[in-house]
Amino acid sequence: MVHDNFQSELGLILEFEGGYSDDPDDHGGRTMCGITQREYDIYRERAGSAKQTVADMSPEERDSIYEQSYWDAVRGDELPSGLDLCMFDYAVNSGPTRAILTLQKIIGVPATGTLSTSCLNALNTHVLEDVVSAYQKSRADFLTRIGTGDQRKFLKGWLYRVGRVTEAVMVMVCNNDEPQLSPGASGGLVRRLQQRLHACGYPVGNVDGRYGGQTRRSVILWQHEMGFDHDEPGVWKVNYWEHLVDTKHLNPERRGATSDELVASGNRHMSLLFMMRRLLTFVGLGGATAGTFPDLLTSIRTSLEPVSALVSWADGRKWIFVTTGAIVFIVIVELLIAGYTSAYRRNGVQ
Repeated sequence: MVHDNFQSELGLILEFEGGYSDDPDDHGGRTMCGITQREYDIYRERAGSAKQTVADMSPEERDSIYEQSYWDAVRGDELPSGLDLCMFDYAVNSGPTRAILTLQKIIGVPATGTLSTSCLNALNTHVLEDVVSAYQKSRADFLTRIGTGDQRKFLKGWLYRVGRVTEAVMVMVCNNDEPQLSPGASGGLVRRLQQRLHACGYPVGNVDGRYGGQTRRSVILWQHEMGFDHDEPGVWKVNYWEHLVDTKHLNPERRGATSDELVASGNRHMSLLFMMRRLLTFVGLGGATAGTFPDLLTSIRTSLEPVSALVSWADGRKWIFVTTGAIVFIVIVELLIAGYTSAYRRNGVQ
């Protein structure tokens, strides 16, 4: 399988890399379109040209470096469409060796850091969408591990990049293998669809890779929001993937909602939980301060003579049980408040 996605995929990568940068916290130092000064010096030296600042690099030099040092290093022309973008971008971001080692680990071949023909043959025995999904997860995990200290400020951008690449790859993989997704479908593509819709506030239910009724209803809602009402309801067409990348959050005002704001807006569920919290707090404080209550254990004492000593002890300390019980229920209510607020932000409740 030989193809040439280099130019189109380079265009996406250049969107992430930007122009000239000289951030003191960037371990790469001075860069232009993601190419470091050191890398540019080596390229110029091999070409027999004098050194110059990377800021003056020409577009032709830039493309040549990307092709020779990254695309060819991961044998991009020989990779399945979609996986080539994953590995090309990872090679640019973290080096070709790491990009290759990650693939070798996923498909279970010797980790040499070099992409051999036998490795490419082994790749053909795996389901492409599963490889891509595992590959991007491994990459995100690695970036999360190194995104600490002075690198923490880059982490959000790194993970956003992984997400954008994943979405673009799903379009490519879908175009190759799946004409559309319908209720009853399952697998990595369905899970990717659910993850993206869920992130945009659509109530997809469980992100489990199964195209059930809840996912179908979310797709219908997405079709309405995106102006595809005339298409077959609840069927995810192949051309939808390119629009999914730019999908806006369904209810952006929900993302920062607080429990107090929900009460103020008249949300009856949250108002009920707040009322319960106030009532339990009153009971708990009352029990702690009063220290005595009506004789609620009389009937228990009469029927449980064998444990009368224990009941007698508890009888004089009823406030302990009342207060402890109130505290336990307050904790439960607080967890319910936090859970409901979180579900509201994710559009999990109406």
